[in-house]
Amino acid sequence: LDHMAQDHLTRAILLHIHELQDARKFLSSARAAAFTKPVVVLKTGRHQEPDIPSPLISSLSCSREQFIDKLFRRAGLVIAKNSQEMFQIATILTSAGLIRRVEPEHRRLAFIGNGSSLLTLGADQAKKENLPLGKDEQGQPILWDLGADAGFEDYKSAIEKIASQRLADAILVAHSPFSAGMESKDLASKLAEYTSSRAQAGPVLLFAWMGDAELVDEVFSHHHLAHYPSPEEAVHSFRQRLDQVLDLRHLREIPAQRRLVRPKQREKVAEKLTRALMRDDMVTVSNIRVRSILSEYGIGLSRRAVSPNSVALALSLRIDPDMGPFFLFGRSVQHLGPNNYTHVLLPPFNEKLTEMNFEASPLGRWLTKSLPRKLLDELHDLLLRFQDLVLDHPSIKGLEVDPLIIDQNQLFVRDATLLASNSPRPRLAIAPYPSEYEEMVTLKNGRKVFMRPIRSEDGRPLQRAFEAMSPEDRRFRLFGPSKGLSDQQAASFTQIDYDREICLVVEDPDHPGELWGGARVVFGPDGDDGEFSVSFRSDLKGHGLGINTLGRVLDHAHARGAKEIWGSVLQGNAPMLALARKLGFTTKRDPDDPEVVKAVIKLPRIQNFPPTK
Repeated sequence: LDHMAQDHLTRAILLHIHELQDARKFLSSARAAAFTKPVVVLKTGRHQEPDIPSPLISSLSCSREQFIDKLFRRAGLVIAKNSQEMFQIATILTSAGLIRRVEPEHRRLAFIGNGSSLLTLGADQAKKENLPLGKDEQGQPILWDLGADAGFEDYKSAIEKIASQRLADAILVAHSPFSAGMESKDLASKLAEYTSSRAQAGPVLLFAWMGDAELVDEVFSHHHLAHYPSPEEAVHSFRQRLDQVLDLRHLREIPAQRRLVRPKQREKVAEKLTRALMRDDMVTVSNIRVRSILSEYGIGLSRRAVSPNSVALALSLRIDPDMGPFFLFGRSVQHLGPNNYTHVLLPPFNEKLTEMNFEASPLGRWLTKSLPRKLLDELHDLLLRFQDLVLDHPSIKGLEVDPLIIDQNQLFVRDATLLASNSPRPRLAIAPYPSEYEEMVTLKNGRKVFMRPIRSEDGRPLQRAFEAMSPEDRRFRLFGPSKGLSDQQAASFTQIDYDREICLVVEDPDHPGELWGGARVVFGPDGDDGEFSVSFRSDLKGHGLGINTLGRVLDHAHARGAKEIWGSVLQGNAPMLALARKLGFTTKRDPDDPEVVKAVIKLPRIQNFPPTK
């Protein structure tokens, strides 16, 4: 995966997986690859996958198959149901006419063709895929039968009318060769040339060509256009592309900042769990102690009465022996109404990823549609607080929140059960926030500042820190003129894979949450080496921020097994070169670029900074 992700000749990666053991390592590589090109996965052996039970009594159930599919989607992979679909998906995701232009918000489909049967087949599939139909001036769905003898000009005229009036975001052109019109291959050639000439203008065009597959395949493939043997397959593939774009976009979005539980609160809960485990290796925590533990994370329990119209939900912690802990969220057995669906919440997640989970499930869509925004935000925050509790304390092996009540625009937990154990817990499938890197650091002037790993919520603060840098410092950091970081750049710098990067930032002590800057190392695929970078606000030079932050990053890199760290520095960046030499880097001109100096250090370095927590 690492090799093919970097190979510019590889347009898509197709994977067949029967068994997945080291989920953490695989997902790290898969996620990195999925950001560069489509990765399609076919999982076999599904009939052998057992359910993942809860050690406590639970309202919810989950198969290992459901969990693995969530892992794949979280990494940005596209799931194929069979080998035929695998190649079809790879075709559409690498089609030039589609891959750059699909947007999840723009999903209205219009259908034009030379037979009404083809159009209704496509429209029925669109309904199954939850895709809206484009509508004409009278508000009727666009299912335009152009007639059996329709020629190129008829198709062109229909396409341009839909495009000029913005009646749809994508058009499926369906054609049956058994008609009185022009020859199938000639029509395909003219439409392919016309579509290519439109470049990026107007709606996306898809083609469903019934019959004559060998004749027209060469035509559409030559122009890198998405084409299918039936309308149903075209619509299904379009939906898959939308899902893939949405998954990747959510991984790159900048979430809103949220308040985190402070170390003192975590320490209190750890002490309570330790006390509970003093006599036995596994205990169900008492109700009194559960209430006390939850309160430290801002979660209250209430036994108040509920109305007949209330909604009862449930949250359950599950642990897979190979892939670690995850959550199930769904209806409680106490609620027997409709929408009884369960879906997986894969940690670590934030507000945006929680919203994505809601969008992808019937229950989540129903809650999003039914609840006021304020109540929906409270529900998201509550799920995040339970996640923080479980991730902060590996001794928690079981958690059942049941019921979680929504009643008369109020949200509250009525009951919760905790199971604690001294046995080791499998690590998360996706690297969590490394809180062990947090520490207070004393600067040259005696001032103490909070140094911590970067978080996905730091996008906006990082942009503001870059804007506070001088134009020259921004040029030194980005190797070119820049006014600041784009949203995509900020997301790329903050939403990192903690297994592949270490990035420590320093918070502004006067404005917690705002950043002064930081240092990072991005590791190579095998983890033996990595590339460093440093950037701080220009008005904060001379306080020891760079040497403290980069020094600790180097020590953490060595602890992970890295043997060498290097970086490219512009020759005019004298402060950075001086910092590197002070830390023990050797510097020499880059033979490929006279304007660049390469700084290299072998680990461990001579002087280490001990932790000062």
